[in-house]
Amino acid sequence: MVSKIVYLIWAMNFCATMCAQSGASYTVLRRVDAITVDGKLDEASWKNAVKTPPFRVYDGGQAPAELETTARIVWDDEYLYVGFEAKDSDVYCTYTGRDVKTWEQDGFEVFTAIAGTAGYLETDGSPTGATWDGAFTNTLKGLGQDYDVKGFQLAGRVNGTVNDPKDKDGGYTGEVRIPLAEIFKDGKKPGEGTELRLNLFRINWNTPEKQGGKGAMGTDTYYAWSPVGKTLSFHQPDKFGTVTFSMRAAQAAK
Repeated sequence: MVSKIVYLIWAMNFCATMCAQSGASYTVLRRVDAITVDGKLDEASWKNAVKTPPFRVYDGGQAPAELETTARIVWDDEYLYVGFEAKDSDVYCTYTGRDVKTWEQDGFEVFTAIAGTAGYLETDGSPTGATWDGAFTNTLKGLGQDYDVKGFQLAGRVNGTVNDPKDKDGGYTGEVRIPLAEIFKDGKKPGEGTELRLNLFRINWNTPEKQGGKGAMGTDTYYAWSPVGKTLSFHQPDKFGTVTFSMRAAQAAK
């Protein structure tokens, strides 16, 4: 009987520990210099921020090295910044402007919970800077495309020749700025230890024979910082990872 009780206590503690740590996690440091959203990721803040581990295939499988994707996150009193680095030998994106179907071509996405609610923001972009932004009150329901994230900025930069499958590209970088006022609607500012649920994604397509629309069918692959399981849908807030805000600055290690 005693052994059963001991086992039960151990199991409960194990479950509590694992549940608390479920999903990816990351500590967000404060920026140390002004960040220009241009896709370059050349500021000291980016250079000193810790990279995430390489993204996984959406279901948790290991992504191929030739499509490795990582991200860095920093913040200040007004914004959350996310920087992406993606390897890709064939960068394809022809869409331009705002509120276009960036998910039909090469792109990167940030899904951010709206603190204190069941809602979340979606801010998407392409390596050449096309964007889509929206908000949802819960999974795939809500304001959607009719909602503009005020102050949202995004930029990308291609290392290679976009939309040309005949040469070999190096990949691309992406940079996203999301206003904290859109995440913390009650006006409160995050501080040391504040936690926020979010997820980061990368979508890969190859150049189709006829350019100008969706990438080459059958070649699309999907990657996540915090894997979403067997169902291919990024719209699963319960699978988001957790970022913890820190007041420490993103400074180079001494």
